[in-house]
Amino acid sequence: MRATATASGGDAVRYRPGWSHATGLDDGCADVVLAVQALHWMEPGATFAEVARLLRPGGVFAAIDCDWPPVVGDAVAEQAWEDCRLQLRAFEARLADGLAGEALRGPLAAAELDPGGYSASDAHRRRRLSEGLRSWSKTDHLERMAASGAFGWCREVALAGHEDGDAARFVGLLRSQGDYQTLLRNGLDDTTVGMAHFARIVGERLGDEPRPWRFVYRARLGFAPTSSA
Repeated sequence: MRATATASGGDAVRYRPGWSHATGLDDGCADVVLAVQALHWMEPGATFAEVARLLRPGGVFAAIDCDWPPVVGDAVAEQAWEDCRLQLRAFEARLADGLAGEALRGPLAAAELDPGGYSASDAHRRRRLSEGLRSWSKTDHLERMAASGAFGWCREVALAGHEDGDAARFVGLLRSQGDYQTLLRNGLDDTTVGMAHFARIVGERLGDEPRPWRFVYRARLGFAPTSSA
């Protein structure tokens, strides 16, 4: 992703390798630090400490995430997204349990599809990951930021985004999600994980004609203390 950005960017932007907890940047070098659709993959304590080191007095950290799915004006298509995501979650849990072969690919039991604490807008809540990975709930970002002591004040704001989209884009958004991509890498196919069924429903409901979509973005803001505070 960084190589693609570098190839298409201009002289006003620089891209550097680094980690959220070890950027390699200078102390007090930033007025704004952003984490867009990414903070859920970052260990919170070390990340917030690094952000506090980078921010100038009064600077702002913004963790920005989008609620999934976008509002597309069709309840059947949106419900199909959630139903498919529940199936993806169940297969991902099987991977986390070390299952493979037919034990991984077999039909899902009703108990595996129990939504429990699942949230369509925060798929990382109580998420069980394979391959030694973990993530953090987006819903709890603000609470963790406030508890970190890295910021003088924290708050959340909701922002509305307006775009157009059709069936192909709606399906493409779900195909872009990490759980689906992980299952493909482990030998599962669209029919098994419910993606083919989802694509058929969305194709019937949304069609090829773009329609207005509404995205809800949530910005969790942390304000660095001013020098005099």
